[in-house]
Amino acid sequence: MTVKEEVKFECITKDYYSFSLCKTNDDVTLVFGNVHLVFLKCLIFKCGYPNEEIYMHYDYYTRFSMKKNILYELIESDWLNELRVMNSVHLRHSDSIFENDKHFIILFEDEVFECIATSYKLIGIDS
Repeated sequence: MTVKEEVKFECITKDYYSFSLCKTNDDVTLVFGNVHLVFLKCLIFKCGYPNEEIYMHYDYYTRFSMKKNILYELIESDWLNELRVMNSVHLRHSDSIFENDKHFIILFEDEVFECIATSYKLIGIDS
């Protein structure tokens, strides 16, 4: 598994200790005031534990030198592979079902957000 840095969010999240999370149809949106980070065709997500005191010292997060408030894509993700294996019991399973899915992760101060989605977009931020 490798990590690809996508977007630094310090400018977005610095004034927000928390954010709102909204699931609409297949998309999951993190809301930071007027800025929305939308994960498109989100298959699954988790948000919460561990906090910074834990992830700063846990190998899963430290082996790639991930820092908080940065969106990363995990390449060849263990979680995505786990979902492929789980789905393989389905009669019409094909690994191609997951070919467009990506594993995204953001470490925040008091929680971690991870999801499997096809892509993301930022709304409400100047490019």
